[in-house]
Formats: sequence, structure tokens, C-alpha cells
Amino acid sequence: MYDPDRIDPKNNLRSHPNWNMRDYIYLRDKGYSSEEIRAIWDRDAAGGKPAQQHLNGPENA
Repeated sequence: MYDPDRIDPKNNLRSHPNWNMRDYIYLRDKGYSSEEIRAIWDRDAAGGKPAQQHLNGPENA
């Protein structure tokens, strides 16, 4: 059964400053794990880049 008290905000990707649903879906579809996605977002955030900075295409401009 779902228990919201079990979610640790520090480990929840939705609490990441670079959280973006389209970016998350794109990366998951490419085969990245949650840990790898967090590492990408951590790298981008440390560089001052917003979410989706590493994506190409007009829908992400």
C-alpha cells in the first residue's frame, strides 16, 4: 500500500530543482535510471543550467 511518509524528499526526483516531467520521461525512455537522471540534473544545476538544457528540438527551446 502507498505510504507518503515513506518518501524521502531528498531522494524524490520531483523535489529536485531541475525537475521537469518531459525531461524525466525523455531520459527514462532513453534508458537512464533514476540515479543517472539525478546525476545529470545535479551536473546541470551545478553549472547553472535549467532542466532540458541538454535536449535538442523545438519543443524544448
